[in-house]
Amino acid sequence: MDNPDVLKHFDSLWRWKCGLILSPTWVPEVLMEETAHNVFDQNKRKADTLADSDHPSKTRKVTTEYISSSAAPNIFLGNSAETMSRLFSIPTTAREMCRETLVLWVIEDVNLPAVTEFWSKHDEITYALLKEGYRGKVRIQGYVVNPKLPKRYFRDAYGDHGITIYLNPEEGDESIRYNRMLLHLLYWAHMMESQSNLVVLSRNQNFGQGTKFDRVRETLEELSIKVAVLNPDKSR
Repeated sequence: MDNPDVLKHFDSLWRWKCGLILSPTWVPEVLMEETAHNVFDQNKRKADTLADSDHPSKTRKVTTEYISSSAAPNIFLGNSAETMSRLFSIPTTAREMCRETLVLWVIEDVNLPAVTEFWSKHDEITYALLKEGYRGKVRIQGYVVNPKLPKRYFRDAYGDHGITIYLNPEEGDESIRYNRMLLHLLYWAHMMESQSNLVVLSRNQNFGQGTKFDRVRETLEELSIKVAVLNPDKSR
């Protein structure tokens, strides 16, 4: 970041933010813009370094795009009550501003996202949340519904780059696997702090539909956890 005063001010705000009663728009726009831009530059350098390596995660050629810091990405929601331009409702208290967000990429086919794709989506969603007034930590994890590769592959390909991948046990048909995934969502929700956000990424156009998922969503909302479902191919 070019301006050390901006960094110092933002760092101070970041440490104090949960103890203040602030308007969601209190943080000056320049702080949000410069901080987000700095985060994207760091992750882009990491991705570029990975792209030049022979790491096992390069199982297929990937073209990674990075969003500009001048505008939030165009977010497409699958089954949210929010508008097409928002992930979550406008935070009105400091506690809401500090909501942490878990981004869970549910992977149902053999086309595994590369490490660069994970961090690209992390950046897009982080910046979208900043635009919406959320300042909490954003984490991204993966969940493979039907793993075809050994556990060691996922540890080497993703774990070494700071991405946790959970594998669904191989036993059971498609319905059983889906139910097990929903149970994992509920488990993680109970492990998350109250008043958190959950963003589920899935390339399955039908993901998030049906009574089973609706019940899970209702349970999460009762725990004060907001849920959004996104198609990663349309989230930028």
